[in-house]
Amino acid sequence: MSSQLRDLMMGAAVLAALATAASAETVSFGTLGDLSGPGDLDLTGNFVYAIDVGGPGGTLGGVTFNQDNNPYSPTETGANNGLGVGTWQSAWTQGYYPALNSPGNWGTSFSGDADLDAIMSFGRNDSGWDRISQFDVVEGKTYKVQILGKSAGTEDRTWDLAVGFGTDADKADSTAMNSWQAANLAVDNWQESAPKVWSQTLTATSDWLWIGASQANQYGAPAPADPNPILNAITVEEIPEPSTLTLVAMALIASLTCARCRRHA
Repeated sequence: MSSQLRDLMMGAAVLAALATAASAETVSFGTLGDLSGPGDLDLTGNFVYAIDVGGPGGTLGGVTFNQDNNPYSPTETGANNGLGVGTWQSAWTQGYYPALNSPGNWGTSFSGDADLDAIMSFGRNDSGWDRISQFDVVEGKTYKVQILGKSAGTEDRTWDLAVGFGTDADKADSTAMNSWQAANLAVDNWQESAPKVWSQTLTATSDWLWIGASQANQYGAPAPADPNPILNAITVEEIPEPSTLTLVAMALIASLTCARCRRHA
């Protein structure tokens, strides 16, 4: 083998390795795990939002999932038109997840749990760069967010997820939106070849919780076969603050523990 050919082969191997590394699924914060059944979800607590994205709604583990209410749903056709389905969106973001995917082209069963399969059999996908779903929350309160995603089978679908709290300044223009998404990037290259759930507990720094989904090549990684994001379900759970009585009890226990330690010192 000539040295020139060897150099070319080595260069090709390096480029392939770099491309693989660039497209690797990277979680900056939160937890991204496989979704195989209801046991992989938190279904206990005070859910201020539980949304069956693109679907008619349902119940899972005692939690009622509501259908979304995308104002663009009247343009949809097919059996699901008229259900009022659609993902709630901020008014300044156009066309958020306009594409409805129903069980006919999305598959139905993967978990063995009929309720979870029903909710995950619907979804919405989009080909936009900046798609922000906005949820009204209370600044200073703590929330646990779960985001569920499932593609149709093992297709090469990869996208980027951003989660955080937005302000008026972040709405100024597309540059501001891009900056917000880059600063709040939770998952770079979410590889949606299997059902997954992302979750994280966050304390609100504004009154708007934003969930942003973008094509996977926005931040420089090579585009997969399908870079368009898909969401199937979202939950937002309010985490209660410790009560005054609980805080007093904790302080008393700490005081008694310290006193006991001093006696035995």
